[in-house]
Amino acid sequence: MGEFFNSTNFSTKKKQKGYIGGCQNVLCYQDAEHLVMLLICLATCWICNFNPQKVREIFNLPEHIEPVVLLPLGYPLDKADVDRHDKGRKKIEEIVHWEKFS
Repeated sequence: MGEFFNSTNFSTKKKQKGYIGGCQNVLCYQDAEHLVMLLICLATCWICNFNPQKVREIFNLPEHIEPVVLLPLGYPLDKADVDRHDKGRKKIEEIVHWEKFS
């Protein structure tokens, strides 16, 4: 696991070759981890909008490590309503466009 996070793809030099590929690798890994957490009844949420320097300070990360995603884990307080998506959503026809606008 340590080798994964010490990859040169996560340099703070965003123009470095391989940076985008490195981010994609992290996101694929995170996506799989997210599914595993759901299987064992842990709640999680993908966070990508944060201050990387603050995260480095909080987790005591070396300067060459660039955090690209946070994935907090925990036990949910209650069960989610499986019908919650049916309420207050726009109809699919209102948000999907088939290569033309009317």
